[in-house]
Amino acid sequence: MSFVKGTIALVLLVVAISKVESIRTENGNQIVTLGTFAAADVTCLTKRIYRFQPDPQTITFISTTNINWIRVSRINQHAKSGISAPITGGALGTPQVTLTIEDTANKNYFLNDVLVVMRCAA
Repeated sequence: MSFVKGTIALVLLVVAISKVESIRTENGNQIVTLGTFAAADVTCLTKRIYRFQPDPQTITFISTTNINWIRVSRINQHAKSGISAPITGGALGTPQVTLTIEDTANKNYFLNDVLVVMRCAA
């Protein structure tokens, strides 16, 4: 009888853990980091996308030095959604990068403020 109780407890534990994972991934990424952070790099771009601005937003940045690190993060928690920020032009390690930043809530506007920070070689 204790074997059956132990098996049932194990099955319930696995189901509970899988439910938690689905809740975490349902809302998407809260922070997207691209590249490798280096303390010697300097911040070369800080851009804020405000709540209710059209979604998606495309940011193209041309620097005098190579862009090595990008972080895109939600600032506030007004709605349960995430962000997506793939590089759609240029590349890390070059002076030009184009990002397309999108709210994953499937709306035509951003539900939260988003902060974009790029760091370039000194």
